[in-house]
Amino acid sequence: MEQVNSITDYLKIIDRYRAYSQKYYRGQLQKYKTIPSSVARDQGYALHESDIYHESIKMKADEFRELHTPIEKLAKLQHYGIPTRLVDVTIDPLIALYFAVENVEDLSPGNVYLYLANGFSIDSKEARTLSILPTISALKKDNIRSEYERLFGECLSDKEILELVDNPVIIQYSEELQKANPRLYSQQGTFLICANAVINGEITDTLKSLDTIEADYVIHIPYEYKKKIKDELDLKYGINRPRIYPELPSVADYIKEKYKEENISLDGKYSIVKKEDVSHALARRISITIVLNDMLQIDQIKNIVINVIEQHKHHENVIWVYVARNGDDYILSNWILYGQWIDPRLNKKYHPIHLKNYEDGYYWEYNNSYSTMAEFYQKNIFDEDKNLFIYHKNVWKEFLEIYEELLYTFQNGMWNDFIIKVNNQKSQITNLYMKLSDFGHSHDTGFDDFLKEFSYFMCDIDNVHYWIENKTIPERGMKYQVEKIFQRTEIKKVQIKQGLFEWENKLQITNQDYQNIDPLGSK
Repeated sequence: MEQVNSITDYLKIIDRYRAYSQKYYRGQLQKYKTIPSSVARDQGYALHESDIYHESIKMKADEFRELHTPIEKLAKLQHYGIPTRLVDVTIDPLIALYFAVENVEDLSPGNVYLYLANGFSIDSKEARTLSILPTISALKKDNIRSEYERLFGECLSDKEILELVDNPVIIQYSEELQKANPRLYSQQGTFLICANAVINGEITDTLKSLDTIEADYVIHIPYEYKKKIKDELDLKYGINRPRIYPELPSVADYIKEKYKEENISLDGKYSIVKKEDVSHALARRISITIVLNDMLQIDQIKNIVINVIEQHKHHENVIWVYVARNGDDYILSNWILYGQWIDPRLNKKYHPIHLKNYEDGYYWEYNNSYSTMAEFYQKNIFDEDKNLFIYHKNVWKEFLEIYEELLYTFQNGMWNDFIIKVNNQKSQITNLYMKLSDFGHSHDTGFDDFLKEFSYFMCDIDNVHYWIENKTIPERGMKYQVEKIFQRTEIKKVQIKQGLFEWENKLQITNQDYQNIDPLGSK
C-alpha cells in the first residue's frame, strides 16, 4: 500500500504499470473491508437471487426486450440499482480515484485497488456460465448445463461446469454492455461476475466476489486530502458527479456542493502540546507542536498552522509548527505536515534551511506516508500498558544488577577492576538497552514519556565503554566523564523507582499480571 496526497503522485504510480495491457481499478472507502456484490449484502437477496432477476425483468419488460443475453440483462439491472452478483470496476484510474474520494464527509480514507487481471469477453464460456447462475433457482449441474445449451447451443461437461462456476471473472470493457448500462460509458466501467464456491464437487450458495482476487497494488488516499483531490478531479479533468451519474438529480447535488459556503470554526479543533525555545544569539526562534482534536481537511489544517504562526510572529524571527493527527502520531513524531515562517526582515545569513514548498509567505513540507505509517504503527508498534510496564520493569531489574556492581567498583576507587567489569559486561549492557526498542509504545503520552526514561538511563551506561576505550583521553579525563555519567544516572534511578511505584498503582498491576505476561516481551 502506498499513500498519495495528489493526483500527480497517483498518476506516477499508475504509470509504473503502463506495460500491462489489461488493468482494472476499483475505488472505495477503506472502512469497507470487503467488496461484496449487492446481492450478497443481504441474506434475503442472496436466497432469492433468481426471483429478483426474473421479477425485475418482468416488471420492466419493455426495457429488456432488446437485450438477449443474461449478462446484458444483469448490466441493465445493475444500472437500475437492483441487487445483482456484479461488482463494478473501471478501466480508468481517475474514475476509480473519484470513487475513493467521492464522500468527503466520511472520515474514512479512500483506497484504489489495481488488478492486473485478464478480462474475459462477454461471449466467453466463463462470462456466459456465471451470468446464467442468477437465472436458475436450483444450482445443480444438470440445470446449468440445460440452460447453457438452450441459450448458447453448446454443451458443458460436469468438470467444465464446476471449474467455471467456482471462479469469478472480470468482463472486458465493451460497447455491448454500454448499451445495457449507460453509466458504463461515463464511468469507463465494466464488471466482475461473482462465482459460487464449489465444495466437494457440490455448488454452494456462497458467492465468491472480488475479495477472492488479490489486488496487485493498493493506493491509499488519506481523509485530509480527499476534498483537495476531488476538487482537482473536477477542475482539471472534468470528473465530477454529473459525469459519473448523468441523471439530472446528480447535477443538482453537484451544483449545491460546489457553491455551498464552508464556514467551519477551528476553535477547539487542535491543542498546542509543546513549545520549545530554539533561539540563538542572532535570532529568536520557536518550535510549536500541535495535535488535532478532530479530523480536518488539509486546507483547514494549514489554516490552523497559519493562525498559530500569526499569534506568535510578533515575538519571533523564525517559527516551526509540527502537526500530528492525534496523540499516537505525536508520540511517534508522525507529522501530517510542517509549517515554517521566517521574518523577512531577518538577515539571510541567519535563516534556517527552508522547507520545500513556499506559498504566500509560509514554507511547507507535506508527509507522503503519515496515514499508511499510522496504520502500520497501530498494528506493530503500540502495545497494552500492562505489558509494557512488566517488560520494562524486568529488563530494568536485570540491568540494575550490572549497574550497581559497576557503580560500587567505581565509587570505591577500583579503576582497573572497573575497566575489566565494563569490558566484560558491555555486550550484555548493549543487549538490554537495545531490547527496550522491541517493546513498542503506549497510547498514553504520560506513560510513554516515563518509559523513555529507561532508555535514557541505559544509554548513558552503554556509553561508558566508549570513554574508557578512547586512548586520546588521559585517565583523569576518563574518570571525570564516568563520574558525570553516574551523577546523572543516580538522579534518573530515583525518578524511575518512584515512577515504577506510581505507575504500578495507576495501572493496577497484580501478581496475576506478573505471572501471565511474558517477562521477555515475546508477542
